[in-house]
Amino acid sequence: MSGQQQEVIIALKKLLKAKGIVYQDLAHELGLSLASIKRLFSQEDLTLSRLDQICTFAGMQMSDVFKLVESSKQENSRELTDEQENRLTQHPQRLAYLELLLSGMKPKQIEKEFKLSEAQTHKILSDLDKWELIDWLPGNKIRLKISEMIKLKRQGPLRKLLQEKGVKSFLEADFSGDLQYQEFMTMKVSESTLRKLSTQFKALLLEAAKDGVVEAEVGLPVKSVGAFVAIRPWRIVDVFGL
Repeated sequence: MSGQQQEVIIALKKLLKAKGIVYQDLAHELGLSLASIKRLFSQEDLTLSRLDQICTFAGMQMSDVFKLVESSKQENSRELTDEQENRLTQHPQRLAYLELLLSGMKPKQIEKEFKLSEAQTHKILSDLDKWELIDWLPGNKIRLKISEMIKLKRQGPLRKLLQEKGVKSFLEADFSGDLQYQEFMTMKVSESTLRKLSTQFKALLLEAAKDGVVEAEVGLPVKSVGAFVAIRPWRIVDVFGL
């Protein structure tokens, strides 16, 4: 099996999962046994004609699979440069616009929803293009030059800005609505458990972010979501005293 074929299989599995399609569905559609489908994926012996059949059944194109393969290769280099972080920190409205682009909105949609003039749109797109965050194409079309999953520098200005203003605004909600959840608690755990929790939180957030990228790729409706996760040794007495 080639490395490229393995990458295609992994991408295909992600897209099928996002569509809610299981092996049994494929077996029924392709006229194969469940064991044959499992063997096809486990041995990673997938022909282009078979891939085309699966994609057609799932309501997507083979190009969707190859696009996800390429985007997965770029996931490890998703940090912004120092200059990009500085520019966005100095112009937080540009950061807000970029987030809308990353969520899948088009410039025309943003212009209409937020009542921007054509001149305002052009200025914003010009800045983002100049800062090498997008390619501004004819007809106000854009091509993103960064990953959908932006990793902020730990000591960077953008993280500081969002911690000072974004987190405060985020936590002011009562989290009682649909699709909202908040939990705050204190506990006693060993150092090894604390390390395990930290690792699990990181993995869970990364997995959710990757799932969101795949869901957007297959055309499922997605929402921009804020997630604030923190854990560290801490005591109430250190805040209020006795």
